[in-house]
Amino acid sequence: MAPKRSEVSKFDWQKCRQAVSVRYGDELPASAKMRLILMEAIRIGVLTPGTRLKEAELGHALSVSRTPLREALTALKSEHVITTEADGMRVRTLGW
Repeated sequence: MAPKRSEVSKFDWQKCRQAVSVRYGDELPASAKMRLILMEAIRIGVLTPGTRLKEAELGHALSVSRTPLREALTALKSEHVITTEADGMRVRTLGW
C-alpha cells in the first residue's frame, strides 16, 4: 500500500540524504542529489510501487525547491523508474 501524505511528510528523509552523501559526497548538483535521494527512498521501501509522487508534498518534505525536484522526477521518468498516469506520477514496479 502506498504511503499516505502524512507518512511521506513525516518520514525521516535525513536517512536518505545521509546515505547519498556517504556514497556520492556533497558536491552533487541539487537535481542529481534529489534523484539519488528519491532512488534511495525507493530502494529502502519508503516510496513503494504505486506511490503517487506529488511535487509540492515532496518538495516540502525534502526542503527543496521545485526546480531540482522536477528535474530529478524527469530523470527518473526517463529511466522508467516512475510513470506518468492520469492522476500524476507514480513509482513503477521495479525488477531489481
